[in-house]
Amino acid sequence: PAVGGGVLYTTSSDGQLLMFDAATGSQLGHIASISSDGITPPTIGDDLVYVGTHSGSIDAIDTASEQIIWSYPTHQTIQAALALVDSVIYGVGLDSTIFALDAATGAELWTFQTSGAMDFGPTIANGMLYISTDAGSVEALGAGVAANATPSVTAEATASAVAMEAFDSAQVSFVWEVTKAGASPLGQPVPAIGPDGNIHVIDGDLQQMLVFSPDGELLDQWGERGSGTGQFGYSQSLGFDAEGNTYVFDTDNTRVMKFAPDHSLLTEWGSVGEGNGQFGFQVEGTVDPVRELIY
Repeated sequence: PAVGGGVLYTTSSDGQLLMFDAATGSQLGHIASISSDGITPPTIGDDLVYVGTHSGSIDAIDTASEQIIWSYPTHQTIQAALALVDSVIYGVGLDSTIFALDAATGAELWTFQTSGAMDFGPTIANGMLYISTDAGSVEALGAGVAANATPSVTAEATASAVAMEAFDSAQVSFVWEVTKAGASPLGQPVPAIGPDGNIHVIDGDLQQMLVFSPDGELLDQWGERGSGTGQFGYSQSLGFDAEGNTYVFDTDNTRVMKFAPDHSLLTEWGSVGEGNGQFGFQVEGTVDPVRELIY
């Protein structure tokens, strides 16, 4: 889910965009059949909402008129949520391509081939664009930062957009790549930019948190696989609050865990079920540091 203007936007497996009051949870509306094959979590702009589709497009939707304003054909599945910075939409595909589009018109600005398909990302900060690939790497692309860059997000933006800086695409180039020690691949790495500006990555094989500097240097490594207190199962998303605490959304163990900046476990909650505080099969989430809420 994503939050903007007091509205929580989320998507369904059958390709609908759903809108709820972020404070009360009451449903405000929905837009049906954007793509029956499925769509990505939404990304919020000033006037439009953007999604990628599993059938192979990036779409801009006017929620007021419930119309698709433009649709860019990617010819490959878009599975990861898009990123919006300085009027540019960034998307990544399962055929190893990064797309940069004009957010207003959908016009292609540039594309770039990576070393593998991308299930997560892109994330933009530090004047760099970060992605993770199913080849087991985290990669950084860069070309500089606009001097007066301002993110195209509202004050109520979700944690994934906090502290983003514009990515100057004039000369797109590969900057660095990280894997495990010995060049062995990371397992389905899930990256996010922390409030400290570093890249925090969940290694899907080891179920550990790896922390890299903006230059790709490994700074820290913590956590372990398991189902015990503070241990990780397979996790597909993470987020941070305003105090620098880390939230891990643990699908295997059907729970959310909150860790302090020193990695100590502060609390955890969740179990399988349909009651309050329970989850279905897949646990993913978004941390809203402005409202101090988790969705």
